[in-house]
Amino acid sequence: MKILGIEVGDIIEKVNGKIVSSTAELTESINKAEGSNILITYLRNGEEKETNINKIEVNEGNYKIGLWVRDTAARCWNSYFL
Repeated sequence: MKILGIEVGDIIEKVNGKIVSSTAELTESINKAEGSNILITYLRNGEEKETNINKIEVNEGNYKIGLWVRDTAARCWNSYFL
C-alpha cells in the first residue's frame, strides 16, 4: 500500500526541506507548517524522492498526514503502516 508515492519501508528524511530525525520532530514540523500542503522528502532503496501530502487538522493545532511511522535506531525513521 502507498500514499502519494510513499510506501511501507521508505525512510522519511525531511518535511518542507527541514531534516527530521524522530516522530516528535515530524509531528512538530507538520503542526508548524504553514498551509495545508507538506513536502515530504524520503529515501527508497538509497534514492531520494519527494511527494506532496495535504495535512488534515484533527483538533485545534494538531494535524495528521495519513502515515503511521516508527523511529529507528538510525537518524531517520521509517513509514511502517499506511
